[in-house]
Amino acid sequence: MSTTPRGFTLIELLVVIAIIGILSSVVLANLSSARAKGNDAKRLTDIHAVVQALELYANDHGAAYPATPVTDSATACGGVTPTCVDDLTTLVTSGYIPTLPSDPTKGNTAYNYRYCASGTSNYIILIWSEVLHPGAWCRPQTPVTSVACGWQVYVPC
Repeated sequence: MSTTPRGFTLIELLVVIAIIGILSSVVLANLSSARAKGNDAKRLTDIHAVVQALELYANDHGAAYPATPVTDSATACGGVTPTCVDDLTTLVTSGYIPTLPSDPTKGNTAYNYRYCASGTSNYIILIWSEVLHPGAWCRPQTPVTSVACGWQVYVPC
C-alpha cells in the first residue's frame, strides 16, 4: 500500500497567511475611513441641533442670538479667541437644548465646535472635519453666516 501525505506544506500555509494578512489590512483601512465619516456625520447632526436651538432662542428674544461668551483665556477652544459651542450654556439653562454636544473624538480639545456671534444679529459655527475637508475647519451650512471673527474665509462643509 502506498501512503499519500496528508496536510499542507509550509509554502501553502505561508501563502494562505499572506493572503489573510493582505485582506485584513484592506478591511482595517476601510473601517478607519468609515469611522472618520461617522464622526463627521455626528458633527453635522450635533451642529444641526445647536442651530435649531439658536433659532428657537432668537425667535423668543426678538431675533437676537446669544453673544459670544467671554472666556478667561485667549487660547479658548483650541487656540482662538472666539469660544466653543460648549460655552453656550444659555441654551441649556433656558431649555432650548438638553445638553450641548461634544465632539466624537472626546478628550481631544483641538476638535471642539466653535461659535462666534457678531453683535446679536448673526453668528457663525465651525467644525473640524476629518473627511469633508480633511484636517481643516469648515462652516456647516447653517441658516445664518457672519463675518464675525473673520471666519467667512472657511470653506462650507
